Amino acid sequence: MEKLNKTITIGLAEDGQCGISVSPDMDCATAFQLTGTLALHLLNAFYAVAEQSINNDETLADKDKPTAKLGIKESMFDSMNSVFSTVLAQFYPEAPKLSIEDEAILELTNQKIEDRYNKMSAKERKAFHNEYNKMKLRMQFNNATQKED
Repeated sequence: MEKLNKTITIGLAEDGQCGISVSPDMDCATAFQLTGTLALHLLNAFYAVAEQSINNDETLADKDKPTAKLGIKESMFDSMNSVFSTVLAQFYPEAPKLSIEDEAILELTNQKIEDRYNKMSAKERKAFHNEYNKMKLRMQFNNATQKED
């Protein structure tokens, strides 16, 4: 790999405090691009782990595995969406709220998710819930660790 000349470094100190360092000559657009790249990498990496776990789960029928994977991907999407929405709301709390179009899209999206869930077999729902609960525990642990910072 080429030597990196502009970086963002993030980590935890021994006392549990979160620390971040940004190259002093990095512009905002580049920092945002790096943050987005990191977010995508994390989503892909954690999904690959979940996907491998589902593939190796001998208690789950092969025909149920695609549904379990889809459920995990949707859960991860929703979690990341929530994180970024929260960050933006904290940054700009007086930003205009949802328009009627946004509300309609959200309502339709929620209905489609519910319809898709209702079409799942009991076994597919169980697989989804098992993987969802595993992911939720991981995220709760990570959130608890971050809140200590």
